[in-house]
Amino acid sequence: MKITFDHSNANQNVDRAATSYRDTRTTRTERAGDYALDISGTVMDNNAYGGHGKTAEEVMQDAAAIDVATQTDFMTVMSNTMSGEDFSRLQQEGYHPGDMEIEEVVTIVDTIKAALVKGGTEVAGYTDDLDADTLAQITGSQAFAQELAAQFQAHDIPLTEGNVRAVKDAFERAMQTGEIGEGIVKYMVENRMEPTVDNLYLADHSAATDSRRQAHGYYAADGTGYYAKKAEDYNWEQLRPQIERVLEEAGLEITDENVESAQWLIGVGVPLTAETMQNLHEIGQAKQPWDREKILAAAAAAIADGKRPGEANLADGRSSVERAADYTESYGKISDEAVDLTVAEEKQVNLRNLTKAQEKIEAGEVTQEVPAAVTQRRQMEEVRLMMTIEANRQLMARGYSIDTTELEELVEALKKLEQEQNQKLFGEPDAAAAAGKAALYEEVQIKVSEIPYLPAAVLVQYIDGTEAFTLDSVHENGTALRNAYAAASESYETLMTAPRADMGDSIRKAFRNVDDILEDMGLETSEENRKAVRILGYNSMDITDENMDAVKKYDMELQQTIRRMTPAASLQAIRDGKNPLTMSMEELNQYLDESGADDAAREEKFSKYLYKLEKSHAVSEQEREAYIGIYRMFRQLEKSDDAAVGSLLKEGAQISFSNLLTAMRSTRKQGMDYKVDDGFDGVDAVAKNKSITDQILSGFPNLGQESAESGNRESGQRQQDSEQAESYYHMLAGQIADGLEPEMLAETNLTAETTMEEFADALRQQTADDSLEQAYMQEQIQSYRGLENVEETVVRELVAYKQPVTPNNLEAASALRRKPGALYRKLRDLEEGTGVSEGMRKADTLIESLTGKESAQEAYGEMQAAFSSVLDEAMETPEDFLDLRTLQSCQKQLALAGSLSREENYQIPVEINGELTAINLKVLHGTGTGKVNVTVRTEEFGQITAKFSLREQKVSGYIACESGEGTVWLQGRQEELETALEASGEERETGSLVILQGREVGSEEYTEEEVNGGEGQQTADLYKIAKAFITTLTA
Repeated sequence: MKITFDHSNANQNVDRAATSYRDTRTTRTERAGDYALDISGTVMDNNAYGGHGKTAEEVMQDAAAIDVATQTDFMTVMSNTMSGEDFSRLQQEGYHPGDMEIEEVVTIVDTIKAALVKGGTEVAGYTDDLDADTLAQITGSQAFAQELAAQFQAHDIPLTEGNVRAVKDAFERAMQTGEIGEGIVKYMVENRMEPTVDNLYLADHSAATDSRRQAHGYYAADGTGYYAKKAEDYNWEQLRPQIERVLEEAGLEITDENVESAQWLIGVGVPLTAETMQNLHEIGQAKQPWDREKILAAAAAAIADGKRPGEANLADGRSSVERAADYTESYGKISDEAVDLTVAEEKQVNLRNLTKAQEKIEAGEVTQEVPAAVTQRRQMEEVRLMMTIEANRQLMARGYSIDTTELEELVEALKKLEQEQNQKLFGEPDAAAAAGKAALYEEVQIKVSEIPYLPAAVLVQYIDGTEAFTLDSVHENGTALRNAYAAASESYETLMTAPRADMGDSIRKAFRNVDDILEDMGLETSEENRKAVRILGYNSMDITDENMDAVKKYDMELQQTIRRMTPAASLQAIRDGKNPLTMSMEELNQYLDESGADDAAREEKFSKYLYKLEKSHAVSEQEREAYIGIYRMFRQLEKSDDAAVGSLLKEGAQISFSNLLTAMRSTRKQGMDYKVDDGFDGVDAVAKNKSITDQILSGFPNLGQESAESGNRESGQRQQDSEQAESYYHMLAGQIADGLEPEMLAETNLTAETTMEEFADALRQQTADDSLEQAYMQEQIQSYRGLENVEETVVRELVAYKQPVTPNNLEAASALRRKPGALYRKLRDLEEGTGVSEGMRKADTLIESLTGKESAQEAYGEMQAAFSSVLDEAMETPEDFLDLRTLQSCQKQLALAGSLSREENYQIPVEINGELTAINLKVLHGTGTGKVNVTVRTEEFGQITAKFSLREQKVSGYIACESGEGTVWLQGRQEELETALEASGEERETGSLVILQGREVGSEEYTEEEVNGGEGQQTADLYKIAKAFITTLTA
């Protein structure tokens, strides 16, 4: 959905009942057939303000205001249109909406919706934000509620209370609209109003009943002129050619009905143009009576388009994505012969005429051959190749009428759109380079989607290390191997998908002695080992320990890479100048690790894991601790620097739960620094005594018992010192952690002897609880529903300080503004829990460092690092789901505070009268004048706002406190403050310093220059002024 929001302050006469709209722009006289209506109106043209030019600063401020309003509108669109299905698919494709800019989320959601329509996917089970009883209560009717729910589901929009109430209000307005008479039609055409619910309601209550009032007009063709006071005075025969020309331009058939409609327009004094004729025709399509289904369908379509339900078009109740899909389908039905016929008939080659030609051909009305229109056929093919549902939506948003746009123009429009989208998507200004990256992205998506279905036997080609193990190589070699199997009519086992039932039977028969081979080799009879034996067997290779390790490692590495190469990860890699197809698997996975591509997904996975645990009432507190410990264990084992697996392999011991727990304990006792390495252990293990092993054994003490097969060669287990085997187990641990769910763990019979491979096999046989999955998704998506309610001042500050307008930043900025001290009180509590107060100590140092920008930002960075460290540790062992959510909120706030500090916008923890809160300090630079803005809130005094300005070493300012008690307290410190301000710089003097009671001083707006202005000689002085005030407050 490419939405363009218009936030101009133009006077909209359409909302005034007594005044008709008049466009005062220069009349176009080059087109014959235009009729002008002489009706008084209000001048709304920018020319009316000639001589009142804006300064460059005012222009920038206006642009910023429009940017803020646009962001706000996108927030509303995201809140109202992103369904559960959309959200789920976003996550499946590797996107994390919380970290994405709102506009980008809306764009990708639109692409998802277009794909759903194209694929004919039925969306079910994701939009039930409201239960049936609540829905019926809001709507007042069970039948109404059922129809509304059906329409919301059909249009893939969330069934939220806000959306439901808005649709109900629109429905009631539609029902209150009277018959559409000529007066209403005239009013709407004059005011260029589409037949929406709100426009029809407004016109019904505003239009004059006599449509022939002011029914006089003039015809100005070729400058000669024609005038008539009464409709009967028009010479209709003389005007017929002009009327037909206008009808053709409007894309309407020349029928008696349409000619009479054009005559009616002229008769009532409305200009006859292609636009007014189209408008009249569209209004005519909104035929009454309107039934409930029609209104609700149109209202749901409006919401899907990011509009209000009142903007539902009753003439065409389709959403923009539905219209776009219809256009795509229609172009797909046009034959070359229809193109030839349209050209031969000398008609415009557009969809409307092409469709008519196609209908003639199919009806057998064309008896003579026509010459081939080579150029137009080529253009038609280009349109088919470039036209997508999303492209059509974009063009419609730009004002293109796809059914009447000529083919040549449509080709150029699609080319331009594709170029602009590529440049924006990949951040590449060069059109050719952007096109190359777009082509690479498509190639990556195709090959990544095809690789899982290629023969598993291809992996053997990489055992000797001579062949580069890349996605490109696997796809090329796998495709060749697949073709060879097909030529020989042989079945094959695929890399990552289950074989067909008949293939599975033949594979089992061919390798029925696999388990015997594995037992003879002292290996587990796990599915991973069985698959490795089969792959070696397909290629008639020796089944040795080394070959088994290599195949398993390559198989697991490929699976891991394919799983991680989501569309989002591919896009970012290409943006970063990487080619995922030619990088080795090791290099690609290393890049993904370093880029943090999986960090958000892992954090969200742990959050869901805790949520499900809380919802499972069958799990005891001890078991709950153990479940968390098991998840943490596999996240720890996933790390390449973990020593537990390696030590077991060297000993030749089984990779069982019992041995893993023993190894993890022993590695710590040997002096390894597990304050970092033990993942979720860290300082928390010292402070709370919640080590991974302790957590697991608290619920499953039997897992700590010595395994009957814990020995090595005595039980046939071979000794391994293989980097490939160790790498394989690290990756297997990650795969287990990614797929582990509490409800699956509850159904698994864990013993001390259960090996990692057996555990992985058991998990693969299970599926996640769908009801819990959807409940968690609803929990997540609710945080996005309230975006439209975020204060505009929050958005304005993010825009002003060039921070991405993401859901996470909006949430963080709102929290910092609403409860500024809550973040640091939580961080202080966390530090007290560890017995370390590094962050709070650094906060004190920060205030002392407010002597200049460099020293302040260095001290701020140190404070941030200390707080981040204790927060990261706490997030590894949260008490419960709610605690984790609180910690995640703190993390978002801390991250935003760090980003803002680099723009000289600081959140500083301070104590005022024994209460820990946070000061917001803004240092603003301007030409000749610098400013210091300070805001702080306490329970005792309420909000205190101070604004100081420095000009030529003279400091002046205002301080306001919303409470009388606080105002008196500040006034008692006025003398001390004045002294501190004068001492903050050489030859400094204090000008006017006013302390008063009030909510705030002046507005919170700041100019572009103030926020982004260069640093002058006064920068250090401004910081010293801030230090003087803050020190006085906290003394």
